[in-house]
Amino acid sequence: VAVLVLAAALLVSLVGVLLNARVLSQSGARALGRRSRHVPVVVAGGQVDRHPRASSVVATGMALLVFFGGILLAFFPLLSDVDAQQAEDFATLLGPTALVATRSVDAGPAGPSGEVTVDGTSRVLVMQSSDEPRSAWISCPELARAAGTAGCTSPQADRIVTQLRVNQLLPFDLEPSRTSSPPPAAAPQLTVVAQPADGVDVELVRTHLLAAGFSDVLTTDERRAERQLDTETFRRATLVALGCAGLVALASLLTGLTDHVTRQRHSLQMLFVLGTSRRQLGRALLLQTALSVAPIVIVAWAVGMVAATVFLRLNDTSEIAPSVPASLAVLAGALLAPALAAAFAAHHLRALLDDRTTP
Repeated sequence: VAVLVLAAALLVSLVGVLLNARVLSQSGARALGRRSRHVPVVVAGGQVDRHPRASSVVATGMALLVFFGGILLAFFPLLSDVDAQQAEDFATLLGPTALVATRSVDAGPAGPSGEVTVDGTSRVLVMQSSDEPRSAWISCPELARAAGTAGCTSPQADRIVTQLRVNQLLPFDLEPSRTSSPPPAAAPQLTVVAQPADGVDVELVRTHLLAAGFSDVLTTDERRAERQLDTETFRRATLVALGCAGLVALASLLTGLTDHVTRQRHSLQMLFVLGTSRRQLGRALLLQTALSVAPIVIVAWAVGMVAATVFLRLNDTSEIAPSVPASLAVLAGALLAPALAAAFAAHHLRALLDDRTTP
């Protein structure tokens, strides 16, 4: 429900930002016009003030880029970072060579109390989960042995159970019962964490687990490496997505700005005939683009970062925040794009002026 509420709030915020783009651009142009009477400032401010809708349209693509860029920076790599960190904490807690494996209880023999015996191990932490009825269980004697305590309710035992839950070896939202025997359940899933004995090859224990019907037999260190690989993959995917979005937004900005220059060619040509130089008109075009894009981009970036932070808090990642350098890089790229677009549009403007003045 919280995620749905957040999605609705994001949609309303985005629509509000885009609808107010014209007001932001026009307000910025008027404020700048009151402070300076330089020719480029007067020309740029006048163009934005007289054509606020056309000026705001060119900023839509960049606004969408920075808005969804902030969300991408949080949703994909940061949540994956959390998984990688949890896997690393799990490997540190139980040892890098501990083997994690799962199977259906019916896939192989188990003792009457739910214990599992694996040759070559010093201990086997056994747990069970089921959907019918929904339940979770962990062997109390094995948990106490893994924690190195006399009972299974010590702080160290609680820490192990927490790591098992956040690493999705036990249901995250369900506190497991800690008893000697598992509760009756239909089609339960059995999960074990087997610690090889001193001097025993990890691969030998892995072979025994596979022979006993277990699947996905990985050491805690291998699970950590797998999560870190996922993190890098997510980061690359995010960079590619941001790069593609940036190219699309830049193309949209170029098209909109060039079209705007073409529509206003008569007034620009008149200013040129009256004595405004090409250089002044070029500066005016750059300033006009900045006035059109910068206010809406900054607001959209701020809304996107707030949305990303709220999403992380809803997912109980209170210690994680969107990367400030990456977020600022997205904003800087979005603010640099108008300069590139203005340079291209200035070339188009010079061509229009040459056509007008060529005998």
